[in-house]
Amino acid sequence: CSSLSLAYNQLPFLGGLWIDSYLDLDSTQQARMKDKLRAWQAWHRREELPQWVALLRQAGAALDDGVMTQDELLALERAGRASAERCLQHAAPLAAPVLADLRPEQWQHLQKKIDEKNAEWRENNAGRDGQTERGKKYASTLERWLGDLDRATRKQARADAEGWHFDLAALSESRATREART
Repeated sequence: CSSLSLAYNQLPFLGGLWIDSYLDLDSTQQARMKDKLRAWQAWHRREELPQWVALLRQAGAALDDGVMTQDELLALERAGRASAERCLQHAAPLAAPVLADLRPEQWQHLQKKIDEKNAEWRENNAGRDGQTERGKKYASTLERWLGDLDRATRKQARADAEGWHFDLAALSESRATREART
């Protein structure tokens, strides 16, 4: 939790670095982006963070009896997606002036980074190694959220994830559609 709090509190700085790695902003653009990130963070603390706290309490209550039903899990997923949508809706008008100020070479830099990330994603998810990597990632994510898993549970989680149907072509197309829409 402490590293999450640290990252959240440093969002304008850390987010600015991440965004700059994609957009190659000049110093004036970086300053404007940090101001927009500060405004977004203030909104998030005031409006969205209390909803996240309620969502986490709801998840904790669902886990208190040791079992989460499918309906409870789906409700949490819907609430998480709604939160992400609200966050993006609030971020869009803040980001628009910065994006409108980008030069053609910055848009080219962004496209190059996106293409690199997509190639890395395809490489990590293709073939038998992709299944193994998905299994490792899934088990790691479970441990990050739930704490250390015993050996049998970790093995089962990896096997489950390795067995998931994974249509790389369809997922790649979906990613491309989201990129184009964005």
